[in-house]
Amino acid sequence: IMKIGLNEIGPLWFATLRVGLAGLVMFVLLGVKGKLRLPERPEWPVLFSVGVVQIGIFMALIHTAVQYVDAGRSAILVYTTPIWVAPLAYIFLSERMNRIQAIGLMCAVLGVVALFNPLTFIWRFDESLFGNALLIGAAVLWAGVIVHVRGFGWTRPHLSLYPWQLGLATLVLLPLAYT
Repeated sequence: IMKIGLNEIGPLWFATLRVGLAGLVMFVLLGVKGKLRLPERPEWPVLFSVGVVQIGIFMALIHTAVQYVDAGRSAILVYTTPIWVAPLAYIFLSERMNRIQAIGLMCAVLGVVALFNPLTFIWRFDESLFGNALLIGAAVLWAGVIVHVRGFGWTRPHLSLYPWQLGLATLVLLPLAYT
């Protein structure tokens, strides 16, 4: 579906429409249920982290990358996010891994290396390398947001911030789509 949408309207407009429509639906649904609330000041860091970085910038990166990297490779690379969470959580939250988690992390890294043998990859700066870098960058950014949210804690249900996060993401994507 992404490839079809990308061919018809371009990557950033596709991302903007996806996020904007989802935000509109969430505003309406929560409004109808009487659960739409303004974000409180202590929630602003997570609101901006998720809305701007995890949704807005993440969507811009992956939708742009799909133009240069096939869909299967894109899906695997962008969802390496959990691999990046563990070291970031260690650095920023002082979280330690137990033996099972460390083995799981090593298996995940080895699996990605096996799928994308770096010895057979053509290491020259071209569209393919650019697309792969965007996908890895998106995964690392998403992991950073996960670590930020994990260290933040919540004061109310996550769903209450979601329409606002989607709205912020739309505001990030809209000017990018115009360029």
